[in-house]
Amino acid sequence: MIGEHDTMLVISYSGRTPELLAMLPHLPSSLPIIFVTSQTLVSSCQLISRRSSNIAILLPAPTHIPEAHSFGVPSPTSSTTTVLALTDALALAIANRLHPNPSAVFHGFHPGGAIGASIPKSGSLMIGDLAVKVETIPLVQVSSNRSAATILDALLTAAMSGSGWVRPSPTKVIGPHQIQRIGKLPDIYQSLESLEEDAIIEKIDWISFRAESTILEAQQWILRMRKEDRGRSFLKLGTIMGIVDASQEVSGVVEIEDVVGETEVESW
Repeated sequence: MIGEHDTMLVISYSGRTPELLAMLPHLPSSLPIIFVTSQTLVSSCQLISRRSSNIAILLPAPTHIPEAHSFGVPSPTSSTTTVLALTDALALAIANRLHPNPSAVFHGFHPGGAIGASIPKSGSLMIGDLAVKVETIPLVQVSSNRSAATILDALLTAAMSGSGWVRPSPTKVIGPHQIQRIGKLPDIYQSLESLEEDAIIEKIDWISFRAESTILEAQQWILRMRKEDRGRSFLKLGTIMGIVDASQEVSGVVEIEDVVGETEVESW
C-alpha cells in the first residue's frame, strides 16, 4: 500500500517498459518517483514524459556498450550490475542522511555471520556514537516573507540538514522523529511557537548521559525507570538525551527513540 510519505523507485533499462507504462495512471499524482533507466535525458524517458505529475527524478544508469554488442544477445548483464551499484550508493546516501550512526543501525539488522562479528556488539557501542553534535544543528531559517518561524520553515531547514535536526533557537531543538510528527499536522504554516512544549525541547529539559555510557546501559536505565514508574513524565516520545563529553559540556543530542526504539516508547 502506498502511503502519503512514500517514494517509489522504478527500474527500467529502456525507460519504456509496457507494464510500467500501464501502471502509471493508477499511481497518485502526489507520489514522488525515482526512475532508474539507461536514458540520460528526461525528454527521452517515456516513463517520465507520460507521467501526469512532475514529481519525478531521473537517475541515469547507462552502459557504455550495448549488451547486444558485448555478449551477442540483449540480455540483462552489465546493465543490472550498473543498477546495483547505483542503488547501493543511493541506499548508503539515504542511510547517512537518516541515521547519525548507520553502522549501529546496520548491526541491529545484521547481527550474525562474519560481517556481524566484525561490528562492535551493542553492549560496547557508546551512546556518544549515536549523538549528533549540537554545533552542527542548523537554526531554523525564517522565510523572507514571514516575521516568525513556521512549521514549514522547520521542515525545510530539516530537509537541508545532514542529520534532520533543527534548532528554533540556540537552546532549543527539534529531533528528526518530532519533525516527522509535526510534518503531518494539517496546518504547516502555523507558528512554531504555537506548538506544544513536547515538540520543541529546551536544553534545560534534556536528559543528561555521559558520552562513554554504553547504549545497553542507557537502555537498561530507561527501562528500569519506566518499570519502577519513575520518569513517566519525561521518558516519552520526543525525549531528548543530552550527551555530556569529557569536558562536562553537553555537546551532542540523541532522541530516546534511537536508543530504545520508537515502538517501545509508543507502548508506554
